[in-house]
Amino acid sequence: MILQRKQLGEIIKLEYGKPLPESERKFEGQYPVYGANGIKSHSDVSYVNHRSIIVGRKGSAGELNLTEEKFWPLDVTYFVTFDEKKYDLGFLYRLLTSLNLPKLAKGVKPGLNRNDVYSISVKIPELIAEQKRIAQVIDAADALCQKRRQAIALLDDYLKSVLLEMFEKSNYPTLALESLALEGRGTFSNGPFGSDLLCAELVKDGVPVVYIRDIRNGSYEWKSDVYVTTEKAQHLSACQIKKGDLLITKVGDPPGICAVYPNDELAIMTQDVIRLRTTDIVNNVYLQHWLNSSLGKHVLKGIIIQGTRMRFSLKSFKKLKVPVPPIEHQDKFATIVDQVENVKKHMLTQSEELENQFQALMQKAFKGDI
Repeated sequence: MILQRKQLGEIIKLEYGKPLPESERKFEGQYPVYGANGIKSHSDVSYVNHRSIIVGRKGSAGELNLTEEKFWPLDVTYFVTFDEKKYDLGFLYRLLTSLNLPKLAKGVKPGLNRNDVYSISVKIPELIAEQKRIAQVIDAADALCQKRRQAIALLDDYLKSVLLEMFEKSNYPTLALESLALEGRGTFSNGPFGSDLLCAELVKDGVPVVYIRDIRNGSYEWKSDVYVTTEKAQHLSACQIKKGDLLITKVGDPPGICAVYPNDELAIMTQDVIRLRTTDIVNNVYLQHWLNSSLGKHVLKGIIIQGTRMRFSLKSFKKLKVPVPPIEHQDKFATIVDQVENVKKHMLTQSEELENQFQALMQKAFKGDI
């Protein structure tokens, strides 16, 4: 296989998208209308009448979308043109994907300068047949990764359906969340006010500090890498988190995401995190999944305050009423969750291995090693 070293500007051109009047945009139109990060609407008029790649120019700068149909690219995008006799669209899409174009974005509202893209030096097979072969190999590997991700998503959907089947239509008694908390100071509270935990008191090692960004998609995944000293954690004893505590975000889009804290080590929560330590009439795994479900979100809507950031108060959250089934029913659901999570953990490991292999394949592909 003969590889040519070229700058991207010799291979592709990034043409500017064009504004589309609101009157031309439709929910159901013949052609997709692309913004910087994907389809925004549809229209019965098209601006580009050939296959292409849409590249985010402003906002989600550098994001890529491949289209095989006529489309309208908005003015926050570029679209790719090239010589179809020399280059394969699928190969160019994979090549651009491998270059991580978002890293080239600059400015407060990130923007992508096409001259920065043009200056990138790449290796490309001289024969279009080789380009197509490489694209097909990458597509097949990517399809395997996507199937694994879809299978993991199906497990989450399964748990949602189990919860609804077990608890949606049953006439269980409803109790205010505050009645489910253990007696004692600080069993149902949020983190310290700003003056009680200053940025200057954060350190690089010690007791972990938990922010709302660590509670995502119904699970706890600590990413903050921020600590306080043991002495400070003792001073903030009312804000400590222990294994099994239920953590809830009271700010966000949307607020109210819940997760059970899984670790043995103590942690400290910040002001926008609520901690609920419950009595033995409720299983926190059940309560976590109920609050994260469509049922819980519907109830939460009644206490959410709209603003720059959606939020609710601790006081209103304490008054929120939830169904409390017999504990054996909750425990049964928690057992199902545990079984599914074990399967999911195994599948996530496999998925990570596939993703690593896929990235390695991408690196080889654009070095001419496949």
